[in-house]
Amino acid sequence: MPQRDSFEIGPLKTREDPPQARARQRANTILRAAAEFLRTHAVSELTTTLIAEEASIPVSSVYRYFPTVDLIVDELYLQVTEQIDAKLFEVLLDTETHTDWRSRLGAVMDVVRQYFDLHPYYRKLLQAILIRTGGLALDIAKQDSITLHLAEYWGAGGDNFKGGDPMITAQITMQVFLSVESILVSQAAEEMADSYFESLKLNLESYLANFLSD
Repeated sequence: MPQRDSFEIGPLKTREDPPQARARQRANTILRAAAEFLRTHAVSELTTTLIAEEASIPVSSVYRYFPTVDLIVDELYLQVTEQIDAKLFEVLLDTETHTDWRSRLGAVMDVVRQYFDLHPYYRKLLQAILIRTGGLALDIAKQDSITLHLAEYWGAGGDNFKGGDPMITAQITMQVFLSVESILVSQAAEEMADSYFESLKLNLESYLANFLSD
């Protein structure tokens, strides 16, 4: 069996976190089992019975914590995106390592690219979410927090911002950045991912160069 993902699961997002440590561990086991199953199977094949088999627990335990498969998919997606967002903020705030906006942009792109590589199920989760929600991601609040950070940073003169509205520029930047995920999940050829990421980086650089300077 392939090695299970080592990512940490934080407090639950789709329901109240169980107060008992044993119950939290059981919920985590369910999520890790779902992630393991999705390494080699489609989201449409995911069932509570298969998750229970993967986790070696009764089906009733799965229903106790997650009454529907959609809740498991949502929870796993939100757990992964929380980690991505944390990494993105780490890069955005690290102006000592990434001393100019172009290097930070490249590092931000690397964060997302690496998650597609390290978590094989992330692409499948994102595809399922986008189909079910009509193209809307679940973590709107986190997207807004990144947009707000960029707007405040640029509004204060960060990256020598000039010639535009910091909030509008941040909103457009975030929307263009998010579009690459939608494009990637719609493509059957996963080997094209590098080309899409590079194209997105070049387009964002071209856009931001109108407002930012080293």
